[in-house]
Amino acid sequence: MAGYLLDVEVCFVQRGVPSGICGRLQEVHVIKFNTLLRVVCTLGVCLMLSDAAAAQTVLNFAKATINERLNAGLAVTNPTSNYADVQFTFYGLDGNPVSSGLVNPVRYRVAPKGQISMRASELFAASKADGWIQATSAASGLTGFYLQGDFATALEGSESAAAFSTQVVPVIREDQVSKTELLIVNPGAANSTVTIAFFNARGELTGTAPSQSVAGHAALRLLPATLTGGGAGTLSARISASVPVAATAIIDRGDSLMFAPGQGADQPASVRVAPHFVSGGGFDSVLILTNPTASPVTASVIDFCANVLPSACTKETSSVASKTAVLTNARPVNIACVSEIWG
Repeated sequence: MAGYLLDVEVCFVQRGVPSGICGRLQEVHVIKFNTLLRVVCTLGVCLMLSDAAAAQTVLNFAKATINERLNAGLAVTNPTSNYADVQFTFYGLDGNPVSSGLVNPVRYRVAPKGQISMRASELFAASKADGWIQATSAASGLTGFYLQGDFATALEGSESAAAFSTQVVPVIREDQVSKTELLIVNPGAANSTVTIAFFNARGELTGTAPSQSVAGHAALRLLPATLTGGGAGTLSARISASVPVAATAIIDRGDSLMFAPGQGADQPASVRVAPHFVSGGGFDSVLILTNPTASPVTASVIDFCANVLPSACTKETSSVASKTAVLTNARPVNIACVSEIWG
């Protein structure tokens, strides 16, 4: 940092000269070394703080309903070697933290390699609330999983929902048995303008949702049946947003639930894996592939069974209880594995 002293008196004392030589100078250029050090230190602290802010964990749990019958369960895992402080905030659909009848937000410290796992009613000391939950931490690398249901006859779970500017929800079911609720959560503080288009299994547009503005930390809950005419069968939804949002479809079959989180349309991959594909023993899985592009995609599916060669598994798929489906293709697709329980 440079400065100027104006119209000051200075003296120069020379060795061997008993008296100093004094005079007046109109301007003397000086360097404030301590000020320079302060500037350098301040810049260093700012850089460290910016790095810490960038290494932040944000986990979005898109569905949290607490009442006499339903509850949500949350789990946050700390895979790092350091303690991690996590803040949980329960947001209402309007984007404001729910304040009536619960403690909100709440903070917990998660031990290295440890986990916190609690039901939402216990976490927030709440008996009734509806919305979604966000967990944030200055530590990076934390992972989250959540459950929603009555914890008796109907229960489903999913990893925390990631936010995208453009995404595809690969499966939405609307028929006599299945009803779907489409959740769109804005995890950021800025407003986001969202547009939604629905496509059937042939790739034909079946309906659109009017462009809507979602406030910061607010959420939309839509019924695709009201936008597509109902009874449309299996659909997919393409969601575009001016600010990244997290989308999840919750399919309700009356006695079971299924979560289908949105997948980024701008994240191409030539290989996709469905890690759990169950057939037999009261289960019947369906592999659903969605092509988010405007051009046809050729895909091949290979079954890998536990302790069985892929060729043998492919020939005996009807008798194998569990297998992994691997999709190989040259262009990106979105994948969903639906396990239906019968009997």
